Amino acid sequence: MGNTGAELALDLAEHGVKSWIVARSPINIVPRDLHGRPTQLTARQLAKLPFGIGDWLGTQIRKIYIGDIRKYGLTPSKMSPAVQLRETGKTPVIDLGTIDQIKKGMVKIVPDIDHFTETGTQFKDGQHLDFEAVIVCTGYRAKIENLLPGAEEILDQYACPKQAIGEGKFENLYFVGFDNYKLGGLLGTIFTDSETVVQCIQQKAAQVNRS
Repeated sequence: MGNTGAELALDLAEHGVKSWIVARSPINIVPRDLHGRPTQLTARQLAKLPFGIGDWLGTQIRKIYIGDIRKYGLTPSKMSPAVQLRETGKTPVIDLGTIDQIKKGMVKIVPDIDHFTETGTQFKDGQHLDFEAVIVCTGYRAKIENLLPGAEEILDQYACPKQAIGEGKFENLYFVGFDNYKLGGLLGTIFTDSETVVQCIQQKAAQVNRS
């Protein structure tokens, strides 16, 4: 269960269509906002607190707003969303209303898939369900190395650019929105990377004007 699958299920539920989501592993779920304040801003403030206090407060907030997800077939992650993002680059599920639909029974949680059949899906827990359609939300990788021969030297262990500004033979290339290992999510990364790129371009333009 990721953000794409959760939002597709929400759209279907809001139009009266029941759906099922596969949850293969423990999951972190955070509300999109708290009383109108975006969760990303709250997370940045909590991250400034010392000794893991921010993580603890974040956990308490999720318990209040999300509740116990185990009764619906979801396993909460033991890793906090901030640590998960920092260590794996995996964004927590940002809830727009899917959890409410799960609690209402419009969205059901099922375990990992064993195989597909002619009419539906066989799951690893032994149950079989028939479906009219299956949507596979598998995620993606940037594959920068396929676009830029020799790019391995500027990529990290996750095959993402190490920084927004290209160097060496990749000078004048800019990589925006690849660093998903810090708070703020993809949009926050794009925002900070864009500022970095603009500053770099301004500095180069100033050097040209002086020469």
